[in-house]
Order: sequence, then structure tokens, then C-alpha cells
Amino acid sequence: MTADVTKTRPGIPGRLLLATLVLGLTALIAQVVLTRELLSVFLGNELSIAFVLAVWLATVAMGSAAGARIVARIQQPERALAWSQLLMAVVLPSSLMITRSVQPPGLTPGEAWGPGSMLLVSLETMALVCIMAGLQFVFAASAAAGQKRGSSEEKVAPVGYVYALEAIGAVLGGIVFHLWLSQHVIAVGVLAGLGVLNVASGLVLLWSDPRLQSRIAAISVALPLALLLGVLLARASEADLASLRASPRWKGHEVISHFPSKYGDIIFARRGKQISLFQSGVLLGTTEDDYANEVTAHLPLLFHPAPERVLLLGDCITAVPAHIASHGVNLKCVDLDPQVASAMREGSRPIPLWGRDPRLPLQFQDPRRFVRSASPAGYDVVIVSVPDPTTASLNRFYTREFFQEVKRALAPDGLLAITLSGSTHHLSGPVLLSAAVTEATLRQVFPGVRPVAGDTMFFLASDDLDLLQADADALASRLHNRGLATGFVNDAWLRDALLPFRADLIQQQLAEVPDPPINTDLTPISYYHQTLIWLDQLSPRLAGTARRLGNIHVWWAAVALPAAAVAMFIMRRRWHRLRPLVLLIAIAAIGAFGVAVEILGLLAFQAASGYLYHALGALIAAFMAGLAIGAAIVSARSLDQSAAARLLLSGLLTSALVAALLPGLLSAVVPVPALAAVAVAILLALVGSLVGAVFPVAVSLYRREQMASAAGGAVYAADLVGSAGAAVFAGAFAVPLLGVRGTAHFTALLLAAALLLALPLLRRSA
Repeated sequence: MTADVTKTRPGIPGRLLLATLVLGLTALIAQVVLTRELLSVFLGNELSIAFVLAVWLATVAMGSAAGARIVARIQQPERALAWSQLLMAVVLPSSLMITRSVQPPGLTPGEAWGPGSMLLVSLETMALVCIMAGLQFVFAASAAAGQKRGSSEEKVAPVGYVYALEAIGAVLGGIVFHLWLSQHVIAVGVLAGLGVLNVASGLVLLWSDPRLQSRIAAISVALPLALLLGVLLARASEADLASLRASPRWKGHEVISHFPSKYGDIIFARRGKQISLFQSGVLLGTTEDDYANEVTAHLPLLFHPAPERVLLLGDCITAVPAHIASHGVNLKCVDLDPQVASAMREGSRPIPLWGRDPRLPLQFQDPRRFVRSASPAGYDVVIVSVPDPTTASLNRFYTREFFQEVKRALAPDGLLAITLSGSTHHLSGPVLLSAAVTEATLRQVFPGVRPVAGDTMFFLASDDLDLLQADADALASRLHNRGLATGFVNDAWLRDALLPFRADLIQQQLAEVPDPPINTDLTPISYYHQTLIWLDQLSPRLAGTARRLGNIHVWWAAVALPAAAVAMFIMRRRWHRLRPLVLLIAIAAIGAFGVAVEILGLLAFQAASGYLYHALGALIAAFMAGLAIGAAIVSARSLDQSAAARLLLSGLLTSALVAALLPGLLSAVVPVPALAAVAVAILLALVGSLVGAVFPVAVSLYRREQMASAAGGAVYAADLVGSAGAAVFAGAFAVPLLGVRGTAHFTALLLAAALLLALPLLRRSA
């Protein structure tokens, strides 16, 4: 039996088309804004992104599933969509205020949050927005498809078009956020603007009702709401600062200024005489950190007998460059975000670049990209002063590939210095594992590596073994010969920091770690160990679970294949009752595949091209564009049950093959940044089109005795549940533990199991 390829005409009215586009645009921008806000609340911990994304997808799924149950009782779904948009306009800014007002009991400002608190606060922040978004999708699908029951194929097409239109709205939202909102508009202004847009869309829908009473009711609600949101939009800066200053997480601090940046929100806060800089909740520097500034600058330079050309990556707005310059060297400073310096100058209360000589050169760009393009043998010393690899983006500065790029930029007798949180005497647990991985990775590139113990450990690496043998007396002699005026780094400090006993103890502890893995761009194991450190501090029980997951192997997923075969045998007599469940499992697997490829593609792009935030919105927009195209193409055709079953199984098979081949593709393009950017964008668009094409097919198969809109809600919910599971598993565990190759192959095996489970659809749908 073949498919009827006659094109359908969904006949969606313009007002409903507009409302669906607004739904997609609102959902994506609100997701990004609230995720960035929660990331700041959770002190930049990247594991929180997986939690936030999972909560977002799961609660949208809840809304969609609830909508699928109640839509049959709603006589006018278009009006329900309109009033839900008016309600969404209120919910959006309210969610931001909730985020800024919560603080778990017993947690002091600046203290790290536990996983339970993260999940709870994410749920409190996003629940209303997400449930409304899920309901709105079902209302829009119902309004497009009509309320008739039955099995007519034309009822499925409008649901697929609504799915595609929502994706197009998300594409528009991603582009707008990437090009403008992320850098120029603060969160309060963005959500107030979205609220005004939702009010306008809801009013257009309600105005289509010819009854005068209905129009008066719509105007009486919409106009005052639009006026309030307009005032909030006009006074967004004042409202933003007021909400931050009232937030319990800034208790004891005075928030001086708040600026948006494509790299994360920038906040300057004062406590007494000290001014601190935070970006996405991470402390980047303070005006009262002279000790750390001195050590960062002087220790590496004193190990080199005659440094002339020095490269500093990070820490460029502090006093570190001035301390380096006191050695009489030719210094180049590279830092990431120019908006930080602009924020210091442009705030209502300008802040000087603390301790930094403005005459020293400062270049703003991705530090790793700068190193990659640097002339060979151009520097005597390279100092990497970035936070620990607590995120995938920071992990880029601790990988074998980065160390190889630095080695190329170093003179033959050059020195690399990089820091990591440690201990002055004893390393243990995940702190020891993290240090051992860093040392082992450095030794893959440099024959000489010397760790220097301390609360902030230094790892010094060079091809010149003699350079690393200098003792405290030699460094003290260089300190005096160079005429350096220091407050903390002196003879006594050098003798204490370089005690032979302390050095031997640290080396002995590092040697006790058997075969530490190597940290690479596509296997970010240091990121996993930093997550263990964080979990150890907050939840020993959860940390133990994470350690056990550390033994995970990619071939564990192969167990799913015999399990699927056994399930097929058991349910052969009850296939009719279990058929809907099998379909939902299949669409969940496709949704998980889409999110897994997104995560792997973004990681590869980040490793190849630089800091991910430069292109995050555009890359997500590429995926959503593919989603829209795939859904629209398949929705334009009328499919019988047999053809739909074949297409669903073909989608599962294609997904499994793509996942299996993905590591080879990404490994080939990562070394070529220009090619990687194009390849990842095309990959996400193609995978998005595959995921989008499967949606109307699954609706067609799941529908049968149900309304198409109700089937759409159930399938949409399953898609989101699979995506939520993949976001947590891939983002928090699989990528750091298994790397790109292992995660992709794990995904391919699970897709193969879902394909095996769904094979009976071929004969049962005939």
C-alpha cells in the first residue's frame, strides 16, 4: 500500500497563524532568558543547565498532556488560546520576579545550591510559563484541526502545520535574541516586551468574535494589561535594579549596575569598600584581591630566567597585567568580553579598571582562538588565568588540544602556567582526580610538568626540563635582581610555596591515581570531575551515585536490544492495547536523539570555533528551522496507516545511522573552525527536519479513534519527555564520561532498540 501524495490545505486563518508564531517565539525567548537568570542564581554551575532544560521540557510536556485530556471539552479552542496568551503576558515577568525572590532556607548568599534546590526553584520559576506553553500548543492544534472526531486524514495536516509554525516562531525568536536582545536588553525588558506581544496576539484572536459583549470584555482586560506592561518596558532598568537589590541572594551587597552581554549577565556589587564583578553568577574579580593577583603574575615569571614576551589569557581587567609588566616584558592581554570594560565605564556610577594600568594593551576576543592564530614560537611565557573547568566552555582551556596550541605558540624554552583549585598539603577524592587528569593531559604534550601546591595550584609545563628545576633561592634571586616591589610574594613566601617536602607529597598523591584519563575537546572528563567536587560539597549521596555512573560503558546500551526483543514476544497477543505506548516510546526516542545531537553539535562547535554564546541562538534557530521544514513537508501530504508506519520506522533507522556516524563527522570538522561552523549548522538543520518530519507521522499513527488535536498533544508530550531525559543524561553525565563518540553510539543503540520494538507496526498498520 502506498501513500496518497495529494497535498492538503490546512486553511489556518491568519490570526491563528500569528498566534502560533507568537507562541513559538515566546517559548524560545522566555526559555533562554529564564535559563540565563537561573544560571546566575545557581552560580554558573553548568549541571544546572541540564536540570533547567529538563524541567522546562517536562513541564511543557505536562501542559501538553493535560491539554490533550481536556481539549475535547473546550467548545472554542481559539478563544481559550487567546485568553491563555493574555494570562501568559502576566506570567512572564512574574516568573522573573519569582526567580529573584527565592532563597532556600539555611542557604547564605553566594553559597552553592544543591540539586534538590535547583530542581525546586527551576520548577517554581518555569512551571506556569511551561504549562501554559504546552496548553497553548494543544489549543492552537485544536483550533486548526476543528473539533470533529474520526479518522479523516485531513484532520492531521493542520496539527503538523501548527507544529511547524511554532518551530518557525522559535526560529524567529532565536534570531532576534542572538542579533539584538542578548546584548542590548535586560531580562525585565525582554519579558515585558514579550508580554505586550502576547496581549496584541490575544486581542486579535478575541476581536474575531462578532459579539459586541465579547469584544468589550477583551478590550477591558487587554488594554490595561498592555498599558502596565508598556510602563514596565519603559522603566525596565529601574525595575531590574530594584528587583535585584531586593533579592535575598544579594543580601549584604549593594547591586551597583547590571548589563546584558552575549556571554552572560554582568553585575557589579559593592560590599563595604570592595567591588565585585559577577558574570552569570560567577565571581570574576574583586578590588580587594591583591594576593591572588601577585601570585598569578609573579610565580610563573620568576620560573623563567629571562622572560621577554608574555601572553596573559583572562584576568586582564585586574592588577595582574600591571604586576606582569613590572618584570619589564612585552605583554599581550587577551580577555573574552568587551562588555565588561564598557560596563565599568558606562554605569550610572562608573568603576575604574581596578588596579590595571590603562596603557597596557588589552585585546577582546576568545582567548583560545587568539592562541590558535598566534605566530609560532611567539611567547616565552603563557599564563592561563581562567576559573576551574566547571563548565564545558571553561574545559576548553584544560584539554590536550589547547595545550598543543599553546605549545605551538611558545618558544622552545617557553613556559605554560595554568591554575586549578587544590590544597596546600593534601589532595583527595575528586579534587585529586581533577588534578591528576590535568597533570596527565599536560604530560601528553609537554615532557616537563611541575605542580606547585596551594589552595590555588599552579601547573607549570615546558619542553625545557631544566627551567622547571629552579628552587626557592633561585626565584628569590630573580625577584631581587628584577627590582620587583611586592607585598606578598617575597623570599619567605617562595620558600614556603616551594618546600621540597610539600612538592614530594603532592607528586606522591598524584602518582597514586592509576591511569588518569586524558581531557580532550570531545571527551571533557575534567568537567565531570569538577561536577563531582561540587556534588561532594552539597550531597555526598548524590556524589556517590555520580561516581558509580563514572563506570558507565557505552555498550551497556546494547542491553536494550534483547530487552526490546523480549518485550515484542511478550506483547504479541496484546498488541492492540500496547500499540499507543510503543508509538510514544518511538517518538520519545526521536526527541531524545534530536536533543543529544544538539548537545554534541554545540560542544563540537564550541571546541572548534570559540565561545558558544556567540552563535548559540543562531544554531538553535537552524535546528528549529529544520524542525519546521520537516513538519511542513510531511504535513502537506496525506498518509495512510501503512505508509505512516514505514516512514516512522525509516525515521528511527535513519536516526540510528546518523548517531552512529556522527563522531566521525564531528572529529573531521573540529580542526577546521570555518568548516565546523557550517557543518554543525547544516547538521542541526537536517536532524531538526528529521525530528520534525516524524511528528505528523506519529500523530497520524496515534490518532485512529481520537481527535487529531488530542493525539498531537500526547505525541508532543512524549517528544518533550524524551528530550528532557536526553538533556539530563547527555548534558550532565554521558558527554563528560563517554565523550562525543560514546554518547553518540549510546544513542544509536537506544534508537536501534526503539526500532526493534516498533517493527510490528508494519504488519499491524496494514
